Amino acid sequence: MKNMKILLGALTLGVTAFVAGKASAFPLALVSASGTISYTPSYSQIQGTNVARISKVSVTMKSIMTVVSNEVFLRSQTMAPKDAVIAYDPYQDVTFLTNKSGFHYGLSGIVTVDLQDIATSFHGNPHGGSESDTIVISLRVYGRGPDGTYFEFYVNGQGTLQFSVDKNNKGSMSLSLSGGADYGEYKNSDDGVSKGGFTFKGTGTPEWSEAFSTYWY
Repeated sequence: MKNMKILLGALTLGVTAFVAGKASAFPLALVSASGTISYTPSYSQIQGTNVARISKVSVTMKSIMTVVSNEVFLRSQTMAPKDAVIAYDPYQDVTFLTNKSGFHYGLSGIVTVDLQDIATSFHGNPHGGSESDTIVISLRVYGRGPDGTYFEFYVNGQGTLQFSVDKNNKGSMSLSLSGGADYGEYKNSDDGVSKGGFTFKGTGTPEWSEAFSTYWY
């Protein structure tokens, strides 16, 4: 099935205050992310040798935030607040850094979330509704670490989307993936494989009165 997500625009790189019209109505925060990058540092260095071993590094929320914050600083000389979190708006399909004080920085070219396919099940009523979907989704984090070398953590696979709306039109959504895999790179390695998962969660006012899957389609 072709991905027919509605793209309502991308945020411009830079820092802007959260104001009406710019604030996300339904931000989801990255609450967990973990995995490993298995990589080959340099093929040229192992040519002609008889033994080669896979190098591995663990990926954590801390290491992801370190790369993201450093890349933001390199691009704009902006220091991300200590309480900044990575957020994703599923309706506008954009990622950004934010915190409770209104900090806002678009993460185009640094963090990408791609919801590719949805098999949906939902039940609606006049007082709300719920939805449970099987999805194909990916998370890609890429940029330079404090040591100046390139890092990329990219996981893709079958995940889940849970969504509910109460009688007051307050929505709650989670996007999660476990055991995903795709390309990985650590300290400018020649090649590598990322493996792991992540979870986004959040609440807000839905921008669509029906199931999210029908909006996405």
